[in-house]
Amino acid sequence: MKRVSYAVILLATLAACNDSTSPPRDQGAGSPDLGTLDVGVSRTLKFARATSGLTIPSTLSDAEYLIVFSNLNTDNDPQYSYTVSGDWLAANPSADLLAPRGSLTPWPTATAAEQFEQTVRLRERSTLRLAPLGLRPRAAILPGSAAQDLSVGDKLTIHVNGVTGDGCTNQPVTTGIVRYISQHAIFVIDSIAPGNGQVNGTGFSTADLQAIGQDFDGRIYPTDTSYFGAPSDFDQNGKVIIYYTPQVNLLTPRTSTSGRIGGFFFAGDLYPVTGNPHCSSSNEGEIFYLLAPDPNAVYSTAVTVTQVRNLTRGTIAHEFQHMINAGNRLFKSNATEFESAWLDEGLAHFAEDAVGRVEAGFTDLQMVTVTNLQSMNSQVQSSFFLQNLARSKIYITDPTNGAPVSSESKVGRGLGYRGAAWSFLRYAADWFSGNDPRTLTRKLAFGPDTGVANITKQTGQPLDTLLSRWLLTIGTDTTFTGIPAQFRFRSYDWHSVLTRLDDGSGNSGTYTLPIHSIGSGTNSITATFPGTSGAFFLTSQAGTGTRTITIAPSTDSTGRIYILRVK
Repeated sequence: MKRVSYAVILLATLAACNDSTSPPRDQGAGSPDLGTLDVGVSRTLKFARATSGLTIPSTLSDAEYLIVFSNLNTDNDPQYSYTVSGDWLAANPSADLLAPRGSLTPWPTATAAEQFEQTVRLRERSTLRLAPLGLRPRAAILPGSAAQDLSVGDKLTIHVNGVTGDGCTNQPVTTGIVRYISQHAIFVIDSIAPGNGQVNGTGFSTADLQAIGQDFDGRIYPTDTSYFGAPSDFDQNGKVIIYYTPQVNLLTPRTSTSGRIGGFFFAGDLYPVTGNPHCSSSNEGEIFYLLAPDPNAVYSTAVTVTQVRNLTRGTIAHEFQHMINAGNRLFKSNATEFESAWLDEGLAHFAEDAVGRVEAGFTDLQMVTVTNLQSMNSQVQSSFFLQNLARSKIYITDPTNGAPVSSESKVGRGLGYRGAAWSFLRYAADWFSGNDPRTLTRKLAFGPDTGVANITKQTGQPLDTLLSRWLLTIGTDTTFTGIPAQFRFRSYDWHSVLTRLDDGSGNSGTYTLPIHSIGSGTNSITATFPGTSGAFFLTSQAGTGTRTITIAPSTDSTGRIYILRVK
């Protein structure tokens, strides 16, 4: 892993004086003189602009500034290392901006599931090719395909694609039995799943499947389609197939301690089995693969009907976004690439949040508070809300291990990457969607652009603006008085919720973002992080004289300094 180092030398003498509380406005844009900033005003500087140092005049000894070092490089392979030193620098490796609070219900991390899903996404991107619409073999979309005009009791030969190799050849072959058909879904159970006559055990009842169908038709389908668009209909049956198969159970080893794989979607099923491009084991239709009830642990660790229903609600909402996104790019938007993995996953986690908000009765931009979370149904809380928030807390606990914009292979390496991507997207939807997050997410899911090009085009904001606003918000949200609303999430009481949340690592009662204090002392700090993440510093108030922050060298064109006066 490449590491790029920059020395950041901070020098200061301290002086007396006043605290400005003028209304926020754009003051002295690009100037390294921080004395021109009023409380609540931010500034973005390239390193070259700070060659002679950032200065805080002696008349503003009581002023405080949040300073974030960041980098616009979206590669993520370089780790940018900044050494901060000076006679007045005191390292404070933990944030202490709020007193400890109580915690919400703990959330157990599910690393195995996240890693497997990323493996599936990488198989799609390495195996499958998107061709321009004019070259796509439209004739391969055949009426009368196997999934059309199905009835309860019908049997289907189904490949469970995406699980080995390239995802399209030598995949497990199964026999599925149609058990229930709802308005928008066909529910199919693997013939060897417990409860289907082949293995002893208890499987879904018709009433169970009816309840799942009502949930999908009434909540998940209308919510996901309103946020991301209608799904494709490659098999021309007007529905998606929801397939419960022990092949998914087998993906989680009995010895696993890092969570259970609930299910997935593989874009190869939207390709014909022959032609160019193609996926030779394709089921030629919209299909999710989900784990089957297995209360007697025949295939992996035991899982009951109730547990499957609870585990897969968020999974279906999440994977449905992937299905819609892939279908948009294959059949509607003339795209030449699948969406970048970080944004595809960010949107899928956004889908969980969106369905949860509908389930809980919240509006798109309603600020969700600790009280809201604690008072809602615990199953809704765990299925749709806590996982995204816990991933975000994992990110802020150590921003050196994640970033919102990441390479294809990084998304599955740690939950922090997903937490950062969802948080970044959530903030963009809060502030750059024209007060309608659904408008923004539909455009993002449609394409044809990908990644940074997609989100900057659809928000109308450069990456610099999106990053600076998000990073400064993470450092200040609800913590300081006199800060304008743009440095808060609109959709969450962010600071308070993440303070109360237990991320599974015992970090309840603390807002865990490392904010280093710049004050008296002789310590040095080396802050290391990937591009599009950041290192956070807060200046102190004390003494007399002018404070100066000098950065050397200043040759990195992608390096950024984001500054917000907080007092």
